[in-house]
Formats: sequence, C-alpha cells, structure tokens
Amino acid sequence: MRFPNVLAAVLALVVAAFAADDEFAGTWTVNVEKSRTGSRSPVATARMTIDAIADGYRITLSGGETLTLHLDEKDYPREPMGIAKIVGADAVSARRVNPHTIETTFKREGKAVATVRREVSAAGHELIATTDGVSLTGEKRHTVVVFDKR
Repeated sequence: MRFPNVLAAVLALVVAAFAADDEFAGTWTVNVEKSRTGSRSPVATARMTIDAIADGYRITLSGGETLTLHLDEKDYPREPMGIAKIVGADAVSARRVNPHTIETTFKREGKAVATVRREVSAAGHELIATTDGVSLTGEKRHTVVVFDKR
C-alpha cells in the first residue's frame, strides 16, 4: 500500500471517530411543543441532519436545503436557505463558543443582520436553536426552536 493511501485511510478513521463523538452530529427533529416564534406562524415540523466536516458542520434540512458552517469566524458566501433568505444575508460566519455551543452570524453588506445560537444539552439529547434578526422588511424576528436527537 502506498503512503498516500495509508494517509487517506488514517485521516478517514480520524474524521469518523471525531464525528461519532460529536454532540452536534446526527439527526434532529423539531419538538413543536417546546418551540416558539415571535410571529403568528407556528414552528413547522421538520428534521435537520448535522454532519461533522473537517472544519465545521454541514446542516441539511428535511426540504433539502443545506448550510455549511466553517468554525473559523471568516465570512463565506451564504447558501440559499431559511433565515439567510429571510434577512437577505449575503455572507455567513460561524464559531464554536464552547463544546456545547455554536454561533452563526448572517451578514448583509458586511453588517450582521441575524444570529443563530445552537446549544446542545449536557446529556446531548436536545438542541436549542435561538435566532435573532431583522428581516428585509425591517421586522425584528426572535425564534427558539427545540430539536430532539433521533
């Protein structure tokens, strides 16, 4: 076996081991009873899958929308999903606040317009996503969506 093949195999095992122990990685389902929004619209029933990647996470919603979070606090072009569309964001940055918390900032023309704080419970069975932002129409938005791990 050549060195590059061995290196690739070892790297794959390390990433797989990291993902297995990662509190965020997995499939999460909305707990409608515990979730709330500041608007008239109820929280939709949804599923979210979070996959660990080398430098962050890839989030996939049940409708197929995806968001890649690089935990390096650098701005990246936003992907067309959820809150990014509502607030008209053109960039997204993310950082790990602590082992249980990730904070994502959506920006429009360099200015923060929304923040999503995702916190996993100490037991690892619940994820709370708190979103604060301002829509394109100037409406302030605050939502708290609670997810249960499947």
